[in-house]
Amino acid sequence: MAPLLQLVSLLAYYGIVSSPLVITVILAIQVQQGRLDLFGALDIGTTVGFLIWPSWLALSICDQVDRHRALQAGTLIRVWGSYYFRWWLVNRFPGA
Repeated sequence: MAPLLQLVSLLAYYGIVSSPLVITVILAIQVQQGRLDLFGALDIGTTVGFLIWPSWLALSICDQVDRHRALQAGTLIRVWGSYYFRWWLVNRFPGA
């Protein structure tokens, strides 16, 4: 089960990581074709940029708090178990 969760998480993670570039390209095309003015595109790009990074940090902090709360001394951690998956996922985000 954990490998499947890792696959889905990787797809979502790289989708999120590439989203600023994809949004920039889409906005540039919209401006070039005249469907959107430059200031509207800059406003959308700035808003998206300011929302993505803090949300990653908040997710990372919440997951780290959960991970540290669940960890007990001497706990056996299986490589493909749910705890390993949570550890692996939180180490993918910035601020981890």
